Amino acid sequence: DLLAEVDAADLQQQILRQQAALAVAEAGANREQATVDNLNTQVDRTRSLYDKGLVSLQDIEDVESRLRVAEAQRPLLGRVQHGEKHQMRTSKCRPS
Repeated sequence: DLLAEVDAADLQQQILRQQAALAVAEAGANREQATVDNLNTQVDRTRSLYDKGLVSLQDIEDVESRLRVAEAQRPLLGRVQHGEKHQMRTSKCRPS
């Protein structure tokens, strides 16, 4: 006995929305990784300039602080991305 019928078009729209949400989450994670990579480079450069007496200790502390903030945000984005993937797996049904 048939308990319910799912409209294939509605299901397809739901899948497309979830795929779009996952793509946004992945783009955010990639952006954050690029930010962390860039800030690591800035930290190295700023330390080198500090060793040469060309920038202040405050300059190093500022860029290191920005790096810590960016690194702290990465796990959050990873959880969002994981949540989107989990939702895709658990709700993905194939219309017959």
